[in-house]
Amino acid sequence: QAGDPDMAAAAEAAGALAARVGAAVVKCGAAGAVWSDGGDPIAVPAARAEVVDTTGAGDAFAAGFVAAGGAGIAALQSAAALAARAVGQLGARPLTPFT
Repeated sequence: QAGDPDMAAAAEAAGALAARVGAAVVKCGAAGAVWSDGGDPIAVPAARAEVVDTTGAGDAFAAGFVAAGGAGIAALQSAAALAARAVGQLGARPLTPFT
């Protein structure tokens, strides 16, 4: 990911935002996401998914991130996993509850 220009720009943006607000996440769709609290940015790739519909992916990402503590690699991985589940179905409401 470090060589990906989009992810490099996202890391720079996350760092700049974190300097102003304390911490920030920059989402890059299928490329993944970057989090920074002003230190070295942390990047994760998007979780593999069979994409059916992207409706609700951002909301699912945010929910997964916050539910996993809202900081660091574990929160990013949780967010990516939940977003991947969301895009695997049609529409924004889960057909079955997430567990």
